[in-house]
Amino acid sequence: STRLINRAAWENVKALSAKAGCTPSIALISVFAETMSFWAKENRYTINLTHFDRPPINPAIYDAVADFTNILLVPVDTDQCGTVQDLLHYIRKQLGDSIDKSFCGGVEALRAIRMARGGDIAFPVVFTSKLNVSNRDSFVGTWLGERLFGVSQTPQVELDFQVEEINGGLNIVVD
Repeated sequence: STRLINRAAWENVKALSAKAGCTPSIALISVFAETMSFWAKENRYTINLTHFDRPPINPAIYDAVADFTNILLVPVDTDQCGTVQDLLHYIRKQLGDSIDKSFCGGVEALRAIRMARGGDIAFPVVFTSKLNVSNRDSFVGTWLGERLFGVSQTPQVELDFQVEEINGGLNIVVD
């Protein structure tokens, strides 16, 4: 399902995020994490966070049309957070730690965890933030034209939550 949050409400969320000392993406991931904890009745889990990773290995890389998506495994433990501010700081730290370890891609990490535990393992919850993706890296409203419909289908994913800015509002897609 898709929901568009109007420009005024989205501007308010961005202002509140800045006042709290975090980015809108961190605020949305934090709300998502708290919602997941409530819904799943589980405070410890891992979120698959999509990470756009176009390594600047060659100036021509920016002319390449390819999937430069990787995943970050972000551990969440909402028991560590007594307040909303605690949750925002916690998620920011967890995300930063995961980015620091992103030299090992998420697929490689999943393989290593699977080998260490000796069986199948899944992290079926995905959060994708397309906020602050440069126009060069975004296909929304660019040379591909207006998007009329979209669906994502990924094996082993039970919940795919996506956010992006469209026409000044916040577009939320849940697959």
